[in-house]
Amino acid sequence: MTREQYETLTNGDFLAAADKAREDKKNRKNGWGLSAKELLSLANQHKEARATEDYRKMASIEYRLTQINFHDECSMLNFGEYAETELLKKFKKFEDEA
Repeated sequence: MTREQYETLTNGDFLAAADKAREDKKNRKNGWGLSAKELLSLANQHKEARATEDYRKMASIEYRLTQINFHDECSMLNFGEYAETELLKKFKKFEDEA
């Protein structure tokens, strides 16, 4: 995947069916959710992929997050915002409500 394809990406449009199936399998295994630790791990993987210009990996992670309704977090990663405090706001909100 080229940088231009990644920049015009919408919900995994440029991902191969096998890439989507792999990410869907991971989501099914996790019950279509993530822990805070898993989200931070994905953010770190995304950051590393950005540094090495691995746009396919970045798109795969963003697709996975989109499929489990982590749209805000997906958008943050897409724009290169990796601040842990911002990524975990949703988790903090749910903890406060419990």
